[in-house]
Amino acid sequence: MCIDIFIRTYPKDFFILNYCLQSIRKFVSGHRNIVINVRQKNYNELMSTVDTTGCVIVQSHDFDDKIDYCGQQICKIYADIWSDATYFYYVDCDCVFYSNLNIQEKYFDINKNIILFKEHWHKIPDTFKWQGCLKRLGLLTEFEFMRRLPQIYPSRVLKPLRTYIEQKIGKDYINSCLTIYKECNFSEFNIIGSYIYLHDSNEMNICFYNPELNQIPVKQFWSHEKRDVLINEINKLLLS
Repeated sequence: MCIDIFIRTYPKDFFILNYCLQSIRKFVSGHRNIVINVRQKNYNELMSTVDTTGCVIVQSHDFDDKIDYCGQQICKIYADIWSDATYFYYVDCDCVFYSNLNIQEKYFDINKNIILFKEHWHKIPDTFKWQGCLKRLGLLTEFEFMRRLPQIYPSRVLKPLRTYIEQKIGKDYINSCLTIYKECNFSEFNIIGSYIYLHDSNEMNICFYNPELNQIPVKQFWSHEKRDVLINEINKLLLS
């Protein structure tokens, strides 16, 4: 089993990314590499601002700032072009771990199948509904799949998923994603989850959301919050 942590970042998150990486180094095990993806135009600033010791840095397309929210989602589904890992553990820059976590022990069942949570749409608050992009791709089911963050997926599904998206929209992968984003928003983790559920559920344990199984020792912050408040709270977690 080979798991790489995959992080997509941009300048506004560089400050908190330092703390995210500190917490991974201190608490997280069961993985091979930390792969950090950044736009080409932000590479130099990343290297001068963030302690990337031991990380693998990969550069991607220079998406315009106005659409880079979708750009980072596009890059997550591209992760397999930069790494030969069998699984990707997707961590957002503003996530800080505060206790020991072995990815292989927490995210896989006794049969070594990934535990993927689903939940009925009617139980999800309106602000978290992403049916539009799933319907556009023919992937809409009765379930929502973004119930546990960070998420982990097998790398084998990414390339066929990109091909599937291209065939459904009729454009190359990047422009297909941007088309969906402009028409009805975009949810990369729901798209991956629904695709797995419908087309490649081998070695997956897809079950209803269970809070007892969802006790991941991580807290997600917002990088736009006041820095002094963030620093105090994050340092408390890292010192725990």
